Amino acid sequence: MINTDNLCMGCMNPLLPEDTMCPHCGYDRRRVQTAPCLPLRTMLKQRYLVGAVTAKTNTAITYCGFDLTQGKRISIHEFFPEKIAFRTAGEKQAAPDPQFSPLYYECLNSFDELWKTLQSLNGIEALETPYDLFYMNNTVYAVTDYKQCITIRQYLDANGVRLSWQQACEAFMPVFDALDYLHRSGIIHAGINISTVTIGSDGKIRLSAPGIAQSVASIPEVEAVLQDGYAPVELYDKRFQIGPEADIYSLMAVMYICMTGTSPQKSTERIQRDAMIIPHSLASGMTSDAIGVLIRSLKVFPDERFHSMNELKSNILSSLNPEPRTSAPAGSNGSGTTLPKPAVPKKTDENKADGKKAPSENNAKKDSGGAIALKAVISAIVIGFVVFSTLYTTVLYESISIPFLDKLYAPLSFLPVNQINSDGPTVAPSTTEDIAKITVAPTTTVPPATAAPTVPTTAPETSAPSSLPPSTTEEPEQTHVTSSRMVEVADFTKLTYPDIRSNTVFNRNFNFEYRFEASDDYPKNAVISQSIPAGQTVNQGTTIILVISTGPEKVKMPDVIGMDYEQAKITLESKGFKVNKEVKDNDGNETPGKVYTMSLVAGLEFPKGTEVTLVVWGDRPN
Repeated sequence: MINTDNLCMGCMNPLLPEDTMCPHCGYDRRRVQTAPCLPLRTMLKQRYLVGAVTAKTNTAITYCGFDLTQGKRISIHEFFPEKIAFRTAGEKQAAPDPQFSPLYYECLNSFDELWKTLQSLNGIEALETPYDLFYMNNTVYAVTDYKQCITIRQYLDANGVRLSWQQACEAFMPVFDALDYLHRSGIIHAGINISTVTIGSDGKIRLSAPGIAQSVASIPEVEAVLQDGYAPVELYDKRFQIGPEADIYSLMAVMYICMTGTSPQKSTERIQRDAMIIPHSLASGMTSDAIGVLIRSLKVFPDERFHSMNELKSNILSSLNPEPRTSAPAGSNGSGTTLPKPAVPKKTDENKADGKKAPSENNAKKDSGGAIALKAVISAIVIGFVVFSTLYTTVLYESISIPFLDKLYAPLSFLPVNQINSDGPTVAPSTTEDIAKITVAPTTTVPPATAAPTVPTTAPETSAPSSLPPSTTEEPEQTHVTSSRMVEVADFTKLTYPDIRSNTVFNRNFNFEYRFEASDDYPKNAVISQSIPAGQTVNQGTTIILVISTGPEKVKMPDVIGMDYEQAKITLESKGFKVNKEVKDNDGNETPGKVYTMSLVAGLEFPKGTEVTLVVWGDRPN
């Protein structure tokens, strides 16, 4: 059994009894955590130990935590909008400011639904997703695995590394994929900046969890904090509709600083006079297609940008793999020629390191003709493999199928950032003479205001449940064309929804339409049925309809506080809840049998059969 008294509340590493300061992180074990944050060493669900605060947003507090069951450090995200809620010293219970009580529970419901949706996307590595989500202390907690990481801001401050266009796109590709899944799930992040994009100790780039629904977060009391340079104009001006274009702008702005070392100009300042620039040292290493992708992604107005992550990714991949010109020499690095060569680490002169002289030019000429020929053959093989790999993953992979190569290339992503940063040449700091202006026509008028609603982070009640992406049959950014190539239909009922969404080969061979149904017999995300039986051979690109379980049917918890217990019990049981009763001592001023409080929050949805405890006033004292 772990002795939690000897755990550092700053990093959850063990301490010696005589340690006052943690030798791992420097946290003072005598420190006290004051309200409205939870007290140190608070226990949740008799399983999760709460430590020091690691982050705060407009709607949540994140704590360093420890999972006693799994014996590991975790992150605990607590819904707590400080502007409209409070917690008294030493207490665990969160309480809304009375004048904002309806808003508090509206935001609470939105926070709960957001994390439920993220929980259904737990296969997306570049996205922060919870493995436990529960209601307690009149609020909601989301528990996520701890990833040792630093923000892009910290990384750039410490390393000063500037990436090329190719390196940045390869490193950020997992984040493009994560945002694609979020957008298809009805979620717009709307908070991407150099503080919410992180780099892990494994070298992988990840995206922090998004905030709650924009329809709620736009209310002044819980308005999101925007970071100039990374927030698009639509987050400042509510006349614009917020969609995937907002995340595209913010993510490309983060890539911009990684490539140039400077933040983009604030979007609202570019409305009248657009002074956005690309350093010549960066632009000189980009194709015209790549420059066009960067310019379009950072357009001031959303209707001028790419409209989906899928569209952006397609254009990025095209900019990374231009068609070679037949007139250009092989290996040429010019615009429109073959792919740029990967950065080669500079050789270390071992002889010089040992204090010996480097081989002379005459000695170098003594290589035999056979050795030179062997080097040439090996180089040709390596170059041929790289060219074929590129063609296969970008062109041939879409039209032919070689089983061995399918298995090799289908799961591949791009290199982690620790590999592409290690030995590659760094870009020299640009000067005023080293700057080339972006050719963007200045805009002098703002598009007329529209009354279009912002994109919510939760699906409407008439579509798919919020814990799963909504069922869509129209995806204009993807064109699925059936081909003459025949493929065999797999047994999808043995897989889950995330399995199928993340499988490259399945999504290449079939066009999926998803229908969502509540089911007591199938767990959430399980495939209930498929429109074409397993084993049948069909044309590649054929549409298959999959019915996905959303788990047991959910019902909204009615508010029974203030009712007589028997009336409240009948109300809840008619909805499918199981009712327990607790009696609270009556000081003589309360009506016996009235419901004082309830263990679940009214207005939230719960599976049928969920137990709810009603606390009822007891008899008056004699």
